Amino acid sequence: MTPLCISPSSLNLATLPPGTQARVLGVGGDRPFQRRLLSLGLAQGSQVQVVRCAPLGDPLHIKVGHHSLAIRRSEAVHVAVEVHA
Repeated sequence: MTPLCISPSSLNLATLPPGTQARVLGVGGDRPFQRRLLSLGLAQGSQVQVVRCAPLGDPLHIKVGHHSLAIRRSEAVHVAVEVHA
């Protein structure tokens, strides 16, 4: 997987409000970071839903397939997504 350049204006997982469903377009960051998120199920093309965010805004509770995950907002910024219409 090659590093993904995510521009500040592109839609990422950290910017989605709770209840939003989206499709992962790619994961940026360095190789170990990409591998870690891939092992959690955040692969290109996977469906993801933001369930809720913690009271202070971090971490995000997301659902990937049938799995629930909690990831930091600083990590979610590196996940480019496309919102379902």
